[in-house]
Amino acid sequence: IIGQINFVELSEQIRSAKMHFIVLAFFICNLSYLIRAFRWNFFFKEKTFRFKDAYKCLVVGFFMNNTLPARMGELVRARAGALVSRQSLTTVLATIVSERLLDALTICFYFVVLFGLFARKDSVADNEAIYYVVYFFLAIALFTITTLLLRYKIFGLLKKINQKFSHHFITFALERIRDFIEGLAPLFNIKNAIIFIFLSIMVWGVELCTYYAVQLAFDVHLGLSGLVLFMVVVNFSSLIPAAPGGIGVIEAATVAILVKIGVDPTTALALILTQHVIQIIVVGIPGSCFFFSVMKKNIIVERC
Repeated sequence: IIGQINFVELSEQIRSAKMHFIVLAFFICNLSYLIRAFRWNFFFKEKTFRFKDAYKCLVVGFFMNNTLPARMGELVRARAGALVSRQSLTTVLATIVSERLLDALTICFYFVVLFGLFARKDSVADNEAIYYVVYFFLAIALFTITTLLLRYKIFGLLKKINQKFSHHFITFALERIRDFIEGLAPLFNIKNAIIFIFLSIMVWGVELCTYYAVQLAFDVHLGLSGLVLFMVVVNFSSLIPAAPGGIGVIEAATVAILVKIGVDPTTALALILTQHVIQIIVVGIPGSCFFFSVMKKNIIVERC
């Protein structure tokens, strides 16, 4: 596919893109992160963050995902969240895992419902491999639910292991496992679950609007199924441990998929490059600024 890309035409397409739609995509993308920040509190047993602190920690994490390989920014976000909220690192990390799992399931929902219903049969067949990713996340969800249902039995088993071996390291490790499982428990809070499921559907609906604005900037019309496929491939390919921010992997995977549904390779690359740059800027500018205010200041206070 790389050989089919005309880089002179690519440059021309990017220069002639409708800037007002790119600006619109930028603001819509910002909105999705604001909703994510508001949603984060619902993954705790009780309100933990002020909205501005949740937003700061969130964008710091996403910024570091674009800086460090293999999505290690999630650990930075957990550390920042722990410093700001005074919650344990394990508990905060558990909420991030819960959030990521729900995001994955929401993306799967969009894919199965919107792509499955509105795509052509040949397009569904061409992208059958994505359904295996859907099954993977469903399996993780079932494992998480089973763990939560059996958590008190697991805690009893951990207690017995601790009594038998009674070693400081083992005690520490078992306590962290218990904290992590407890951190997942708000997923079973019916009131909160309804709220964060609704907010998750909203987050990814807003994200879909970002992709819609990007396609309008290049006079491309993917249709609803094509937009959902675009969004799903970008986000699933970003999970592949690779270069910081998934640079290169996301572009390669997305171009390959968009070409399958009839998009010219050069145009496909223009679309994904634009979307990727928007996402990097949206979290990069505030994330780099907040990194020191969230992390450095709190580390100094912690040492004192």
